[in-house]
Amino acid sequence: MGQENYKLQAEEFIIKVDEFSNKRIKNAEDLTRLSELFFKEDKFDKLNNLAFSAKYAQGLIKIIRDRSNNFEDDYFDKIRVEYTDAISKIRSVIEEILGGSSSFIKEIISEKYLSMTHESLNNLIILIDDLSWVKLYLNDQKR
Repeated sequence: MGQENYKLQAEEFIIKVDEFSNKRIKNAEDLTRLSELFFKEDKFDKLNNLAFSAKYAQGLIKIIRDRSNNFEDDYFDKIRVEYTDAISKIRSVIEEILGGSSSFIKEIISEKYLSMTHESLNNLIILIDDLSWVKLYLNDQKR
């Protein structure tokens, strides 16, 4: 499959995900670029795993943000460790798939989502929300 076919395949995929989410995808362009890499490398299963990890991390984020649940400190610490592990896994998969991209794309995605800044972490959380929609869409397609 040619480069343009991967790009078209990724664009169509993210359009479907965005429609499924009722236009809630915030980083469609970046999500399309990442999806294109997964299609190009024939690693759609890794995209599915990334989306699963994102959905899991999103759930943990909700628990952490709602600390008013009066969790025991041990439980909350466990949730925080699981969240850190999930974020590390997400970052690792993104870094791995970026290996097959141009230096321009690597630089853009790495700076926006993977650098160790407050803004980058916020961007990653938004991307996690988008990837969660990918997971929900993929689950819906299985039915």
